[in-house]
Amino acid sequence: MSLYIITGGPGSGKTSLIQSLESKGYRIFPEASRMVISEQQEQPAGTLPWTDLHGFQHLVFERQKRDYHAAKELQDIVFLDRGLPDGLGYMKSGGLLIPQELKEDIVQFPYADTVFLTPPWKEIYKNDSARWEDFEKAQDIFFSLKEVYEELGYTTATLPFDSIEKRIDFILNCISTGKKGS
Repeated sequence: MSLYIITGGPGSGKTSLIQSLESKGYRIFPEASRMVISEQQEQPAGTLPWTDLHGFQHLVFERQKRDYHAAKELQDIVFLDRGLPDGLGYMKSGGLLIPQELKEDIVQFPYADTVFLTPPWKEIYKNDSARWEDFEKAQDIFFSLKEVYEELGYTTATLPFDSIEKRIDFILNCISTGKKGS
C-alpha cells in the first residue's frame, strides 16, 4: 500500500490529473479542502479560508485524517489530492504561526516518500467559487508547499508543463522505477 500525494498551488491542473487517474482505475481521494469549502459555504457563518484560515485548516485536517485512514485500508496504490502537510504550507503562505504540536501530529501520518508537485501554470489558471487566490498567491502557495514537504523529509517531483497523459506517465514512471524527483 502506497499513498501518493499530488499537490501544488491552486489552478495548476492537480484535480484534473487526479480525476484522470481515477478514470484509469486508480484509487483516489479528492481534495478535502474543496469539500469543506462547499459545506461551509452552505452554513450561515461558515468557516472559510478567506475569513478564518486557522479554523478552516482545522476542519480540513480532520477530513484528511479520515481520508488517510480510509486510504490505508485499501491496501493498494492510492493517489490523494493534497495531504495533511498541505495545511502547513497554506498556513505558512498565509503568515500564520505553525504550532509545533500540529507538526508532530502530522508526522504520524506518513505518505509515500515522493510527493508530486504541480507547478504554477498561468495558461490554465482560473478562479472559481473555491479558488479565491490570484496567480501570484498561487505561486507563493506552491513554494510554501514545496518547502514544507521537503522540511518534513519528502522528496518532491515537479511535474512537467504537459498534457495530463504525459503527467500521468511521469508519475507512473517515477513510481515504477523508484526515480526521485527534484
